[in-house]
Amino acid sequence: AGALIHIQDSTGADILTFAPSKQYQSILFCSAELCEGATYDVTLGGSSIGSETNGLYDGGSYSGGTLFTSLTLTNVVTTYGSNGGGMPGGMPGGRH
Repeated sequence: AGALIHIQDSTGADILTFAPSKQYQSILFCSAELCEGATYDVTLGGSSIGSETNGLYDGGSYSGGTLFTSLTLTNVVTTYGSNGGGMPGGMPGGRH
């Protein structure tokens, strides 16, 4: 809880910086900025100087943290980890 979750694309552009207020075991993230076939780095910890609203950071910059994983989106629904408890199938219509 409170430690940042940061996602960036292969060019280093920020996609998400979020500080959950409670402990968690998994996250679900959807964004029109995610592209099938692209690779993203997921980093935990660190700090952000962006403006924060309800744990979500906007603008500013992110630094520090520890790389948790790099993952390539292989489908419109991509899971990572041992649980893999996502919903079967994909989202209808279009690619996100």
